Amino acid sequence: MTSSDDSKDALAAALADRYALLDEIGRGGMATVYLARDLRHDSQVAIKVLRPDLALSLGGSRFSREVRITASLQHPNTLTVLDSGEAAGQPYFVMPFGMYTPSGATKPHGWYQVTLTESVAE
Repeated sequence: MTSSDDSKDALAAALADRYALLDEIGRGGMATVYLARDLRHDSQVAIKVLRPDLALSLGGSRFSREVRITASLQHPNTLTVLDSGEAAGQPYFVMPFGMYTPSGATKPHGWYQVTLTESVAE
């Protein structure tokens, strides 16, 4: 089992009362994004989690800034922050995940939303 598997298992256990992690759908330089089921609302969501090594070294300040910026945006083409916090020592935030594909896109719309948020935050 790798360190990545260990951190995913710890995250899954810490979020188990609210979210069920289903699959990793993206990974970048700062974070990993998981497809999950919101157990309270029985809906699919995307959970973006700061990498554990960065959470330790950076303290999550840039990630927290991204969450605040994303939460403050109000436009039909941007994400809504549904939830945020820290689980198993890893800062995270939760976004809607949709399965329709915009015209010309090659990935599901939920994926498009995640990458759009990343580019806006940078």
